[in-house]
Amino acid sequence: YESGRIPVYHFDVYRVHDEDELFEIGFDEYIHGRGVCLIEWADLIEDLLPEDTLYIRLKYGQDEEERICVVSGCCDLVDNELMRSITECSVQEEAE
Repeated sequence: YESGRIPVYHFDVYRVHDEDELFEIGFDEYIHGRGVCLIEWADLIEDLLPEDTLYIRLKYGQDEEERICVVSGCCDLVDNELMRSITECSVQEEAE
């Protein structure tokens, strides 16, 4: 999605069998580019992600409708508006 204030790129890496598949589609250019990459199943490619990756994990809560956002890592590119939006969804800071 490139029409907004900042480009957003979505990757679902669940079915990626080889790192080369990602590089064939230009993953390296996206991940080091000027946009935001949202990666489902990022734990499968954690060794390919930059050091300054911001992780936002969604977990089930105790109630069926409850979701918990767990924010960890760091990212200099995240602005205060985005962080306020994230923290409004029951953030629990994960110990590193």
